[in-house]
Amino acid sequence: GNAGYDTFYGVTGSTIMAFSDLLGDHQIIFATNLLLDLKNSDYALQYYYLPHRWDFGMGGFHSARFVIVNDIYGGSLYRFRTYGAAVQALYPFDRFRRIELGMSWFSISRDNLDQSGDASQSRDVLVPSVSYTHDTSLWGLLNPVAGTRYRFDLYGTPKLGSSGLSFVNVTGDYRHYVRLGKNYTIGLRFAGGGSFGKNPQKF
Repeated sequence: GNAGYDTFYGVTGSTIMAFSDLLGDHQIIFATNLLLDLKNSDYALQYYYLPHRWDFGMGGFHSARFVIVNDIYGGSLYRFRTYGAAVQALYPFDRFRRIELGMSWFSISRDNLDQSGDASQSRDVLVPSVSYTHDTSLWGLLNPVAGTRYRFDLYGTPKLGSSGLSFVNVTGDYRHYVRLGKNYTIGLRFAGGGSFGKNPQKF
């Protein structure tokens, strides 16, 4: 962790803490980046339950970003907040293949910090997901040196309420590593995705 003082933001600090039992069956991870107060800071808490073949995890997070946006007032400082929670389950078929299932809830809000009368805007989305991973890569000191790994993701959201979004995303990432002698490797990567529905996402 670290801490400091800034003449603009005041007291700042960031910390990452990880806790585990002796066998690694239960893991807790906490991360924070404090700035001004909790409403303007980043923090996340995760718990993993890992004693059996099925792995389970849950967590929550909050993040805040500040952006100057040109608007009808000429230019205003906006705060974009994203917070939510997620649960996931992972099942390994063997050492090299696994499937992941997840459900996430996100709440996104935008506040104009320069114009107090400007109403806050917010939106909530519920995002189920399923992923498949195959990984036979062999790692060297810093990076993979041989083998193949790829991952496919399918996720989206049904429309919730009048201001909800509706989309389905498909993404894929394929990487192949060719070893050339003792000290050299060529990495080939193909990645892409698409978004479909009434509110397709931008890549």
